[in-house]
Amino acid sequence: MLVTTIVLCVFLGIAINVEGKKCNFDTYYVTWDKLEDKQQKYAEKMKWNEKNWALISGPSVTATLNYDSLIKTGDNKEEITNKWGKWKPKKKKTIKKFLKKMGLKVEGKECYDKYISNYDDYEWNELPKKSEKSFKKLGWNESSWNGDSEYPDYTCLYYNELTNKQKKYMKNIGYPEDKDGGNWRWDDYPSTDLERAESCIEVRCKKYPDDYTEDCRYFANTDYYDYCDFDTTDPEDTIDPEDWRQYFYEVEASSGKCVAKSTCETYGIYYSCEDTFVKSWCDEDFDENCLILDQCKCELPSWYCSEDYGYEKMENWYETTVNGTCETRDWCDIFTDYYNNDIASLKIDSQYMTPLFDKC
Repeated sequence: MLVTTIVLCVFLGIAINVEGKKCNFDTYYVTWDKLEDKQQKYAEKMKWNEKNWALISGPSVTATLNYDSLIKTGDNKEEITNKWGKWKPKKKKTIKKFLKKMGLKVEGKECYDKYISNYDDYEWNELPKKSEKSFKKLGWNESSWNGDSEYPDYTCLYYNELTNKQKKYMKNIGYPEDKDGGNWRWDDYPSTDLERAESCIEVRCKKYPDDYTEDCRYFANTDYYDYCDFDTTDPEDTIDPEDWRQYFYEVEASSGKCVAKSTCETYGIYYSCEDTFVKSWCDEDFDENCLILDQCKCELPSWYCSEDYGYEKMENWYETTVNGTCETRDWCDIFTDYYNNDIASLKIDSQYMTPLFDKC
């Protein structure tokens, strides 16, 4: 399943049975546009924004750190960087103020680590006993927690696919019930780790065989939308925004069904194995698709080097190497031969192509 086709949902209108009145984090489960301007202002101070609040591009960096990591101390004062962003530790009273102004009563370590970061930055032996018991019931152990063995299969599922017992244990570790039947707010799936994502495809393929081909390719056909309904032979369709589908989906010859191409196949076909293309589509908020594409090895299809590719001859773009593989030509040569050193000729592609040619 392509990560690009999956968007994590935000819980709406959830009634949460919290531990007494100590923790109150209802605000965390409303949509960004429902927050007041003041709440958004302080959320941004905590590195939350519209995208990572809704988890479209993964979580906020602060939602992956435990409470102690947010606080500036003598041993914790250097800037923290992970794949989700950067965080400069601040004084405890500042953090409490930010969270309070957001309307979150999770200013303390116990509440924050359970309901916001969900023990994401904890060592196995640091977990509270009750939470550790629930993690074990969900299939975790110290080895899987440390990433030395496979994660439990349930982590490849969405909330409405969990059993009632699994939902109960999820609540015990800080994930409230999602009565809309969507997803829990943050989890490892869809993963930004390529190996992990492929592992989840196998899990889901086994559990939901009707949704996949025999070799576990995800069927993209739905009752609402045909992802393979594009016509690449129509010259008037060459600048149609819908054209992007041909790079992500294809009709499988054996079944006649629309299937999703793999993420790394898309990296070769759509991005021509060029990281600059990826970065031009990604924003600075650590887009999940960009993170997984960074792990792809080039899979540029051989037909890119055929005499006639797509709508026009592309011999100025691609070439067959002495090893018989198809590769993109040096981009400066493309700029010279195909665009005649003229940035203006890039037209609709200029915002994506220009970064490639700035160095030429």
